[in-house]
Amino acid sequence: MAPDFSRYVARHNADSEIVAAALNGADIRIFLEPDETIKTRSGTERYIEALELPHLIVRDGAMWATQRNLVSEPVSPGIVGETYFAYFTGLDIFASVSYPANTAVMKPTRAQIMSTGRYKRLRWIARGQFEAVYDSENPDRFDALVDAIEAGARFKMRVDFDNGGSQIHPVIYPFYFAKQKQIQIDTEIQYFPTFMRESRDAFLAALGADLDGFSDYQDLVKREKMMTVTASSFCAFYRVFKGARGKRIYDLSNEAVQPFARTIVYAER
Repeated sequence: MAPDFSRYVARHNADSEIVAAALNGADIRIFLEPDETIKTRSGTERYIEALELPHLIVRDGAMWATQRNLVSEPVSPGIVGETYFAYFTGLDIFASVSYPANTAVMKPTRAQIMSTGRYKRLRWIARGQFEAVYDSENPDRFDALVDAIEAGARFKMRVDFDNGGSQIHPVIYPFYFAKQKQIQIDTEIQYFPTFMRESRDAFLAALGADLDGFSDYQDLVKREKMMTVTASSFCAFYRVFKGARGKRIYDLSNEAVQPFARTIVYAER
């Protein structure tokens, strides 16, 4: 019998509209006010912050939203720590993710999982006005995409998968080849621990006995909870052509072209 995780829900992290907004192309940010009474923050000054979270993974109605790679402050001249923060709508947790820089693909990652009870205030924010300018369900309709490219718009792409999951990433190269009637849309590269693309239940099961420690963000003991997860990683890079076909980073050195369930390109108005 599969374990029942129904009592493990997000309350502090909950937002009934943020996932739908993300799937429709909105920019996602999060407003935070850390709680200065947390033991590890003892003696620190009160402050507020807002983080941009451009890389998104949605599955089972829950979303991991992450900063870009390499957002941490420099360790020393010429050395930048490879660390970013990620926030989850499916449980009252967030993660500090780090990985070594010695390989281009399949980097091992180390994620420190913490309770969002560490924040006095937390609020998801959807910003911007985006419209779908290309949808693989209408594979030969390029007019809106071409207009957006000519207007110098900012783009992002949603890639849907057969397992019901979706990923949304900023676009770095939007190409339209008029003679071939073809597109090529390349996303930014982002490294994720593999648990972020698993089902919510699989992730909660992987937390094991530590899961209960994240069950109540208001509990003065449980909000201090943290655990470290070492996981394999995957590299999210997609080069998509018309008709929901394209390449992952692992396919660039060969002729393989992968089918996706659906792809949608959004452009800022």
